[in-house]
Amino acid sequence: MQNVVKGLEVYDFLNPAKHIETFVDELSNWYIRRSRDRFWGSQMTEDKVFAYQTLRKVLLTLAQMIAPYIPLIAEDIFSNLGGEGSVHLTDYPLVMGHVIDGELESDMETVRQIVELARSVRNEMGIKTRQPLSELIVSIDREFNLNPFEDIIKDEINVKAIRVEQSDSSFVNYNLRLNLKVAGKKYGKFVGPVQNYLKQLSGWKLIFHVSSIL
Repeated sequence: MQNVVKGLEVYDFLNPAKHIETFVDELSNWYIRRSRDRFWGSQMTEDKVFAYQTLRKVLLTLAQMIAPYIPLIAEDIFSNLGGEGSVHLTDYPLVMGHVIDGELESDMETVRQIVELARSVRNEMGIKTRQPLSELIVSIDREFNLNPFEDIIKDEINVKAIRVEQSDSSFVNYNLRLNLKVAGKKYGKFVGPVQNYLKQLSGWKLIFHVSSIL
């Protein structure tokens, strides 16, 4: 919301549209999907009512935000959700700074990155999500309390346990390969010795020596 309003105030229409697109993707593919148990509960519990009320408020506000871009769709969304009058006769939504939880947003962004990276590893290894894994090792180089979000990650990745490491040195192997097309022009007949030297390096040696070699 903040970036959208700031952009429109200086007549920047492209970047705010991209921010809206990103928000819609996160709303649909993360928040709504993660809240499906709240929406689909058999009983009309208080939590279910709050979930629908929150989503309605978000979608009404979204309709106001997209009104300058896609007026007909915005009007349709607004009226179907019981908005009063026309969306084009309402004020553009303002940023409500008092309800923004920056720390929670940052933590959830970290959680989503963990999930996306873990899915990427699964895809690279050809391991489908429906196949449960015994453990997920997460390397985070900053203080991060994973406990409140552990169940979310386990459910998304289908893993039984999560272990957090401050360093990835114990389970990551580094391999370095020369770009022979580029290195050949620069080093000529020395390409062979350089390549052999790099093959001997591993772990911390590779990390500390690679910059001085190339």
